[in-house]
Parts: sequence; C-alpha cells; structure tokens
Amino acid sequence: MEYFDASADSVDTGLRDLFQRTALTPSSVDLATLFEQAELLQLQTHQRLQWRKRMTLRITLGTLAASAAVGLFALVAPRTTSAGFDLAEVERQVATTRTVTLSVVESVDGKPSDASKLLVSGSNLVRAEFKNGWSVTDFKAARSLLVFAKDKRATLMEGVAFQVPKEMNFYELFRNIAKSPTKTLPEREVEGVRAAGFVVKIHGREATVWVDVKTKLPVRVETGEKEGGVAHEQVMREFVFDQPLDPSLFKLTPPDGFKLETHGVSTLAPPLDDKTLAAPVVVPLVGLGPAKFGMSKEEVIKVLGTPDREFIQGKIVFLSYYSRGFELWIFPEDHPRKGLSHVVCMGQHGFAIKLREFQGKTDKGIGLNSTREEIVKIYGPPDYEIVSRMKDVFGKKAAKPEELTGQTDDYSQRQRNF
Repeated sequence: MEYFDASADSVDTGLRDLFQRTALTPSSVDLATLFEQAELLQLQTHQRLQWRKRMTLRITLGTLAASAAVGLFALVAPRTTSAGFDLAEVERQVATTRTVTLSVVESVDGKPSDASKLLVSGSNLVRAEFKNGWSVTDFKAARSLLVFAKDKRATLMEGVAFQVPKEMNFYELFRNIAKSPTKTLPEREVEGVRAAGFVVKIHGREATVWVDVKTKLPVRVETGEKEGGVAHEQVMREFVFDQPLDPSLFKLTPPDGFKLETHGVSTLAPPLDDKTLAAPVVVPLVGLGPAKFGMSKEEVIKVLGTPDREFIQGKIVFLSYYSRGFELWIFPEDHPRKGLSHVVCMGQHGFAIKLREFQGKTDKGIGLNSTREEIVKIYGPPDYEIVSRMKDVFGKKAAKPEELTGQTDDYSQRQRNF
C-alpha cells in the first residue's frame, strides 16, 4: 500500500530523477512515454512500484537464470539414452566439479534482446555480468551487490529476500538430479559435440536440455514461450565446468571511486510491544500513527523512533522501517509538500529486501490482506485502474504459471493504495 499527501500540480524533478536512476533493468515498455502521458498520481505510484519490481528482477537475475538451468537438471530423469548412458552418470559427473560458467541469450521473435554471463562458485556464490555492469550474490549471507559501470555507482542489498524456492541454491542442484519422467531426443551435434537431448519442464514451462555424450555434462539449455503473439526464447550455452574463478570476482564491495547506496538490513530489529508503533493506523491525507504529513525528519523520528535505515536520493530523505513494514519519504523544505509526504506500507511478496510485513490498517480497517472488494466498499471505485499482466511462477499460482496474478493497481484522488 502507498498513501500520499495532498495532490500537487507538477512532478518533482528530484522524484523523477530518482525513479530514472533506480530503474535497474530496461523495460520492454516505453516507460518514459507512458509516464509522460500518465496523470500525476498514476505516475508517482506506478513508477515507484516499477522501481521495486525492477530492483527485485535485477537482484535475482542470476537467481532466475541459474535456477532455470539447475532446475532443469533437477527434473531430468535417470533414463538411458540412445548413447547408452543414463542421467545418473550425468549427476555423478557434475558432482565432481566445483564451478561453472555459462552464457544466457534472450531473444524476442528471433532477434537477440539481452545477453548475460553467469559464474557460479559452490552452492552460494553467483556473479551475473550484463551489458552495463554486473551483480554478485552471496546466498548464504543474503547479500547482493549491483554495479553500474557506466554511471560509476553501486547498490548493496542487505538481507535479500530471494524470490525463488529455497532449495534452488544453484550449484547444489547441478549435483542432485531428481528422478522424474522426461522425454529423450535423438542424438545430434550441439555446440560442436555429439549430444543427447531431453525435454523437461521447469515451473510449468517446457525446455530442452542437451548433454555431451562423452563428458556427460550439459552443453545447452533452450526454453521458449509465446505471449501475446510474441515469441520469447532463452538459450543457455557455453557451459564451462571447473574453470578457476578468481575470488575477487565475488567481492561484495564496489570498485574504488564508485558511489555506493545501501538498502535493507542484515538483521531486523525485534518487534515492538507498543502497538501504536508496531501496527500504526494509516489515515489517508493525515499520516501514519503519530507521524503526520508535513512533519520534518526530526519530528517523525521523535514520534516513531529511529528507522532501520536512512538514506537520501536526490533531495528526498527515505526513512525505512523494515522491521515494521513501512517506509516514509521526507521532501525538502523548498518543496511545496515539504516534510513527510509519502507513506509506503510493504508486504514481503515480490519485494527484494527481507522485512516484517506491515501489521497496521487504515482508520477504516483496510490492510495488506484486504480484498479489492473490501477496499472498494469502503473507499468507493478507483479513479484509475490498471490490471496487471504479470505472471507469478513462484507464488500461490506457481502450479499454473500461465495464469495472470490478477493484481490491479488502483488510483484515487482521495487515497492511493495497493
């Protein structure tokens, strides 16, 4: 949920810059044009959500790609191929290795759209190299560093909440092939070697895995689907096992001279006994518990306590209370809506940073788990509504990955909430 102070006539330049600088992944939609055409209220809320979603996607770039690769092997059955070997041999061979690198190429309607390289060391370290930088994730420490070489800036995520099943710890899955049915394909030359093929499913999507018949190691993974008449394909290739990987490649510190921003905390603060602070009441256009719109940073901290993290982007001060599930935006003194201007109430699903979900409700009893029908009954129909086209492969509908989430973004001149 996001709640905003009174409306304004123009978008703050610093806020627009913030969204542009924190958009970590290019979108297939021309967001700049979309936002220029949008109403102010729609613009502010939607851009903030897109930032959150992109942050999650970029942080888990290595997670999703590597998970797709290793997850495929976790679903391959130990069945004998025409080459005379079964996949138990593949499992044993992969288990002898300690590192793996591979490239990932994504295409849209047959034209390459994105490319990255993955380096995996053991069960917890993954580096993803992309066009304008790289990311390093330590799954054991729950930390992730995103580096943007062109802008000489980096973002460190503490207490990362990975958006994949816990058992997908990458390299471990390369060494543990589960027994489940699959279809074999005739041998053919793949990546310059004689390979045996297997058709499997991962998260409900069909994929083809090719294994070198001599080394018993994977050489290529192909996945694809059509959505809205557009064909999307992902190819993982150039697998190299046991290549020595310099430990410095997995450092969670940016290069010298890079600006570093940190989000999240490694450990959440203990829950508070005071319910007015642990589960504050949100009153649209008024504030959050004892914190009222227009208050200065010092006044907010005085009534709510010290935030888990405080940081500045542009001219906006962010007070992040991750242990209580909300974040506050403080605008500068020279802004028409100076002081506390935004209240963001957060839930864990789809969020990149580990947090304690917001326990409070509005003065009308609406909270994070309220249904759309309950919200509309209390506050009336929204002024704007956008039905999400997102699919949820890791959430409640994971068994039906083609099904839309059903999420809607509703906007109101009186209060905006999600």
